[in-house]
Amino acid sequence: MKEDEENEIAVLFDLENVVFRHIWSEPEKFSLIAGFRNFLSWLKGIGKISMFCVFFPSYFMYKGLIQSDDLEYFQQNGIFPIVCPKIGANKADTADATLIKWGLEVLLPHMSGITHLCVGSGDIDFIQLQEEAQKKGLQLIIAIGTPDSLSGEVEKGVSRDPRTGKPMVYHFSPYRE
Repeated sequence: MKEDEENEIAVLFDLENVVFRHIWSEPEKFSLIAGFRNFLSWLKGIGKISMFCVFFPSYFMYKGLIQSDDLEYFQQNGIFPIVCPKIGANKADTADATLIKWGLEVLLPHMSGITHLCVGSGDIDFIQLQEEAQKKGLQLIIAIGTPDSLSGEVEKGVSRDPRTGKPMVYHFSPYRE
């Protein structure tokens, strides 16, 4: 791995996968801004964040799970929000498919200089994206909401932090202290 100041990280973050269990447990302490502030600080210890996209279903907006303050924070910190509606009669999730398509068709073929891919989900649905990134020589970072949300297959591919020797898995916590 290159020196920290040369590392460039692209982040594709599935907000629903990472925070869903947290939303209802302690709503009075729930804060996306606090969660992202801590996460960005941790990532900056690894390298420069070159691109950060956060994918979430549209109901996050109409149910008030994302507030205008959150969107302002995203704007101020170079985080691009991508709203993914649930579609069809059965309200199929489009966030996973959109994130994967973005990674495979936009990020990996067109972004040069990226050394690390951070996927905000430990879900097995993203294994193809992980494998393609690793074929291109990228280090893999994973952000999860709970330890049991990390797939064993995904965990096998997570890169180790050369400073600590530990897997680069971040436990995202959207709570105020």
